[in-house]
Amino acid sequence: MIQKLAIITLAACIFLLGACGAPETGSQLPEFVPQLYSAKPAPKPVRIIAFNGMDGMLETDNVLCLSNDYRAIAAHTLGMLNSRLDVPVECTDAVLLNGIVFINLGSTFDLCSDNQRALIIASLAQTFAGAVRAEYLMLYAGGIAVSFSCAPGIYVTPLALDKGVIPAELLNTAVENRKMLDNADDFALPALLWLQTADGIAVPCVRQAVMAVSFEQSVFNALCAAYDNGLYGVMDNKTIHVGAAELDGDSQKATFKILSNEKNINTDIVLLTMGQFYRDFSVDIRSYLYAQNANIPLISTENVTDYNDVEGFLLSCSTPDQSGLRTVTEGVLLEHRDVYLSAADHCLRRALEYYGLKAAPTEALVYGVWDAGQELCVSISRKCSDMLKKLDFRQEQLTVYSLVNTMCGNFGYSSIRILLDGKTVRFAGNHINTEHALHFAALDSEAS
Repeated sequence: MIQKLAIITLAACIFLLGACGAPETGSQLPEFVPQLYSAKPAPKPVRIIAFNGMDGMLETDNVLCLSNDYRAIAAHTLGMLNSRLDVPVECTDAVLLNGIVFINLGSTFDLCSDNQRALIIASLAQTFAGAVRAEYLMLYAGGIAVSFSCAPGIYVTPLALDKGVIPAELLNTAVENRKMLDNADDFALPALLWLQTADGIAVPCVRQAVMAVSFEQSVFNALCAAYDNGLYGVMDNKTIHVGAAELDGDSQKATFKILSNEKNINTDIVLLTMGQFYRDFSVDIRSYLYAQNANIPLISTENVTDYNDVEGFLLSCSTPDQSGLRTVTEGVLLEHRDVYLSAADHCLRRALEYYGLKAAPTEALVYGVWDAGQELCVSISRKCSDMLKKLDFRQEQLTVYSLVNTMCGNFGYSSIRILLDGKTVRFAGNHINTEHALHFAALDSEAS
C-alpha cells in the first residue's frame, strides 16, 4: 500500500511540473562569450577649405577624419596651403575646450609673410567653422599667440567662427586695430582668459578686453577685472593687496603685492593667460607684513615661473542623488589631451564616490573612449567593473546612466557602448545589461 502511494505521488509531481511549464532550453539566455568589439574609430567626411588668394577665392576637398581629431583636420587644411607658402607649416597640437579650438602651429609660421599668414588663419577658420561645434578659434605658433608682423602687438584674437572671414579682411582689421590702439581710442577686443573654477581647475573663456596701452596690458587688466581683484584673497574682510597688480612687458613679468606671508594669489591662471604672449613669463609675489600704521615692511619676494597641471574644461555632468540623476556643471582636468577620456573618467569617479567607492588617482577607471560612428565606445577597466559589482541595482543603474547621459549630452551621440577591457560583456557590473549600446535615459525618480 505504501509503495503504491509513493508511485501515485511521484506521478502527480511529474504532472504538476509539466502543467507549470518547466523552462525549455530554447527559452534560456544563450551562453554569452566576451569578445573584442569589432568596431574601430569611424572616420567621417570633413570638408577642408583653403583660400588660394587674398580676395576670397576658395578651394575645397573632402577627406576622412575622426570627428575629434582636430590636429588631422588642421593638418589637411595646411596641406592644401603649403604649396603656396615660402616654408611648410605644420600643426603640432589641437584640442577643443569650452567651445574654443586651440591650434598650435609650428615655429615656421613666423617665417611666413603677412599675406601667407592671413591665408593660413582664414583657411583654418573657414574649415573649423563647418567641421566642429565650436564658437572660437585660437591660434599659436610655437606656443605664443599668433600676431601679424605688419601690426606688431596686435594679436589674432579669438576668431568667432559664426562669421566668414577672408584673408584681406583679416589684414585690414589688424591694421585698423593698430591705429585705434595708437590713438588711445576706447574700444574692446575679445581676449582669451584662463579662469579658475571653485574646485581649482583653470578653464578657458573668451571675454571682451578694453584696450589699454598694449594688447597684453589689456588682457592682464581683463584678467584682474574678472576676479574683481579677488586674485589676492581676503584677510580681516579686506582685500589684501597694496596698490594694483603691475605688468612689466619689457621684463615679461607681473608683480603682485600682498599683505601676507602666504602665497594666496593664484599664479596658475596668471601664468597660463599671460604665457600666451611671453615665452618666459613669471610672477613676482611681494609679501608685506600687515600693520595698522602706514609703515608696511616688505618681508619677502618670490618669483614664480611654473604653473600646476590645472588646465581643464567645463562639463555638464549627470550625477546620482537621492531622487535619481541631476546635472551639475563643473571643471574637469584635461588628461592626456583627450576630452572624451577625461569626461568619462571624471563622471564615473564622481558617481562611484557618491556611493562611498573611491579609486586612487593612479587607478584607471577608463582605458579608452572612441567614436564608432553613431555610438561612442567607452572601455572601462577591471577595477571599475569590480566597483560596480559592489552596488545594488538602483545604485548601479544610476552610475551607469550617469556615464551614458553625460557623454550623450555633452558630445552629441545617440548611444554609448560600454566595454570591459575592450571586450563586449553582458554585464559590466551585476545588474545592468551592457551587451548592447545604451541610450540616454531620464532617471529622475525611483521608477526605472
